[in-house]
Order: sequence, then structure tokens, then C-alpha cells
Amino acid sequence: MTYQKSLDALKNIEIAQYQPDHRNSLHLMAYLDSPQNALPVIHIAGTNGKGSTAKYIQSILTSAGYKVGTFLSPHILDFRELIEDYEGAISELDFSKATDLVLDACSRMVDDHLNHPTLFECLVAIALVHFRDKKHDFIIIEVGMGGTYDATNVFDKPLMTVITPISFDHEQHLGHSLQAIAAHKAGIIKADSPVIMAPNPIEVVMEVTKKVKEVDTYLYLLDESLIQVYLLFNSFKKKLLNIRTPFFAYHGLSTSMIGRHQEINLATALLAIHELKKNWSIPDLAVKSGVANTTWTCRNEWVSYNPMILVDGGHNPQGLQAVKDILDTYCKDKTIITVIGMLKDKDYKAMLNLAESFSHKVILTSPLSSRAITFDDLGLLKNTKLEWIDPFEQAIKKGLSLLDDHSVLLITGSLYLAYPAKMWLKDNL
Repeated sequence: MTYQKSLDALKNIEIAQYQPDHRNSLHLMAYLDSPQNALPVIHIAGTNGKGSTAKYIQSILTSAGYKVGTFLSPHILDFRELIEDYEGAISELDFSKATDLVLDACSRMVDDHLNHPTLFECLVAIALVHFRDKKHDFIIIEVGMGGTYDATNVFDKPLMTVITPISFDHEQHLGHSLQAIAAHKAGIIKADSPVIMAPNPIEVVMEVTKKVKEVDTYLYLLDESLIQVYLLFNSFKKKLLNIRTPFFAYHGLSTSMIGRHQEINLATALLAIHELKKNWSIPDLAVKSGVANTTWTCRNEWVSYNPMILVDGGHNPQGLQAVKDILDTYCKDKTIITVIGMLKDKDYKAMLNLAESFSHKVILTSPLSSRAITFDDLGLLKNTKLEWIDPFEQAIKKGLSLLDDHSVLLITGSLYLAYPAKMWLKDNL
């Protein structure tokens, strides 16, 4: 099967409604001879910071000489964005080979009167088959949504589980309390696999602790008050810092991942590395170079310094608050022009209110998603600060036209806006 035929076949899979059940994923693994059982997996769940934490861990382990693969969602323009092996993004040939195997397994499942796997279940399986056939020392897998019923929850004994900050998101599927959401996220915790946990609200900590006790494993818990960061140099481009917790201490770490929230993600990643050091050689020099080399596209990313353009894919109020904190720290004397595109299933009203609070002008647009909010969804625009412009390219052009030497253009609200915007700016700025 050619790469294009692989894409066509996957796109023809009927979109299925969310089901609180991941037995189909387990069936698919069985029909593929259980590729997940051969993989040294670091499994990551949470609401915010999953990708950044994963990228820090990946970069450090790569700097230490290990072969590392990642499955990080969502994809925006190309399914291959999800899967990265030690040579980079999965090749078209390897993607096609793995897709052949997965779709054949899907056909056999249907012949045996089982449900056809969903598109996301197939994409997870494609990644796991590829990682099995291309040997890696570590595989980092990010949960798609929740945990308990997620298509990635197929590992009996991951090397470790990492829980990043948990907040409200996907409430229609995960529940309307932090306890309920945390219980779903904690569903990936397994016996004899250590749990690394970022600072979280007490009700989240209690749910995760309950699951840890239930499966009889152990928990390394970070508290924000115990993460001591001393900034040696701090600018909107990068910072140099010392970081200390009760578990580890590092001096002179350089990172371009700015913002206080990235210090939390860094501390979480370093705690995971601290645990891995018990069985693998990870020199401090590799930690330093790995942290310095970590990048994560469209996460508080400056795509231009002249004019100043910040692109961020944060999709909930907590993510946008982190962006606001960055602007307050580094751009407090600047006028903020915001282009924002959000999804219907997110708390877009709270995000819009927050964007209005710190922006001189807010330009709304539609991200590249079937779940994008529309002009009619909002029913507003009597406020002179707000303007709706579609398509997103025209919205960005309007934002650029308002810039001067004392302003910043922020493009945010969803990765489905941030990433296409970054690609467009690369060709049109």
C-alpha cells in the first residue's frame, strides 16, 4: 500500500462516538500479536504539560545516547506528526507498512464479529507496531483523552507513569469534578510501575494516591512549594536557572521553554529522569544538554522577534493563563493584539473573557477543526475590542497590520490554529 492509499484508508474509517470502554484497543493489540508488551514505555497523562514534559524527557534521554520514540497527540495536518522515532518523524514507507498490518488486523476483527477500531485506536496501533519493529530504548506515549478508557491504555507494566497538572477539560466525557477527571487520568497507573506526579490540587492528589494504593505501586509527588528555582538569567528568549527539589538538584540549566508552568514541567521531567537513573546511565551533562535542546512547537513559541509574534496552542483557560503570565513577565510595556480560535468542546467563554482582559484588540477566527467555534456560536461582537475575521489567514493579516514597535501579536486558542498559523507565517512574514 502506498502512503497516499494508507491515508485514504484511514480517513475512510467512520468517525465513532466516544465510548467509555477500551476493550476494542485490547482486541486490536491481540490481533497484532501484542506489540505493546515488547516496549519500554513511559506513559504520560494529565490535562496540561504532557507534551512539554515528554519533550524534556525525550531530549535528555537522547542526549544520554538512547534511542527514543514518541507518540504525542494531536496531529494537525498529517498523521505522521503523531509518531517520532529516533530518526525523526516516521517515514512515509514505515507508516504505510504499519498501516497495512493494522488494517489487516481490523479486517480480521470485523470478520470475527468485533467492532472495527476507531481512527485513534488505529493510529495508536500503527505507532506501537512501528516501535516494536524498530527497536528503541524508550518509548514515550501520551494519553489521548482521560486515561482509563483511552486507546493508549494497553500496557500491563510501563517503565513508569507520569501525571502532569490536571484541571477541567473534556468534562462531557470525564466528569464535572476534579476528582472524577483525576480518577480517569489515574486509570493508566499499573502495579510495580512507579508514578511521577507534578504538583496538583489536593483532590487530584487524593484520587491518584487512592489508585497507587489500589494497584500497590509507589508515588513520587512534587509539591510546588518544594520546587526551588533560582533564575540566573531570564529573558523572553531563554533562561538560565538552578533548580532544586527534595529529590534532585541541578545548576546552570539553560532552556528556551519560558514561563513558570514550564519550570513545573521541567521539574516533573527531571523527577522522571531521577527515577530512571536507578537503572540507566544518564549523566548530568546529558541532562544539561537535553534541557538546553528541548523545543516543542507552538507552545509559547516566538516565531518572530521583529515583529514580536508569540504562538501558543493552549486550548483551555489554564493554558491561556500561562501565556498571560509570560506576557506579564516579559512584555508588560507592550500592547497585546490577540488572534484567537477555539473549539466548541472547550471552555471558550472563559478563554475569551481572559483574552479580553489583557488584550488591546481581540480578533476571533476559526481554527482548522470540525469542532471550531463559529461566529454564530458566540453571539457577540458589540464590544469594539472584538472582531470576527475568517479565514484565519485574513485574521492574522489584520493582526499584523495593527503591530508597531511597542506591540506583540499573540496567536492562540488551539493547536488547530497555532500550527497552521505558524506554517502560514513561515511563508508570508
